Amino acid sequence: MKLLSDTLGKKVNLLTYKKPNDTKILYSGETKNLIREMMLPSDNFIAEQFLMMCSWKQYGQFDTYLVRDWMKNKVYKFFSNEVAIFDGSGLSSYNKVTPQNNVDLLVLLKNKIPDERVRFRLFPAGGVDGTLKRTYSKDQGEPFVFAKTGTITSVYNQSGYLVTRSGRRLAFSFMNNNYIDDRASEIRKEMAKIITYIRQTY
Repeated sequence: MKLLSDTLGKKVNLLTYKKPNDTKILYSGETKNLIREMMLPSDNFIAEQFLMMCSWKQYGQFDTYLVRDWMKNKVYKFFSNEVAIFDGSGLSSYNKVTPQNNVDLLVLLKNKIPDERVRFRLFPAGGVDGTLKRTYSKDQGEPFVFAKTGTITSVYNQSGYLVTRSGRRLAFSFMNNNYIDDRASEIRKEMAKIITYIRQTY
């Protein structure tokens, strides 16, 4: 209330009354557009808000533990390895996810959204936009990597889809950690070399 009052330059009061039963939620945009807005700049704040919104939608309260517990019982069974998630953005050092889990998720996403034009648009495209704009160059005039990055101190991860010159579609996941921070650029370049080699060779 104080923040809102300060921003508006007006006094803001809290009203306490029961919400009518016939209230409706008005959705302002498509989910895929919000996901793209989160994925391209790798916006951790939006990711955390997503988790809160899921909690509100599912349970009518902002309790992210309930959502994570639901995921543990309903979603994690689709992953090859055990998963531990403690936040919405992936920044917690307590999170435990393997590259195989990420590939499993990418395959699940492919089955959920078979139209790759729609699916690939959710990810930064190498050499085009988002966090991969300067990591890759286009090959034969087109982007061939559509992936999500994950970066914190001494950690650089990249998971997504790769389209090879022969037309194969591959899901991949790299997880690099425990390196000295000033080597991050070198690691990104080496990973891009490997992915580009696969693109051009297969």
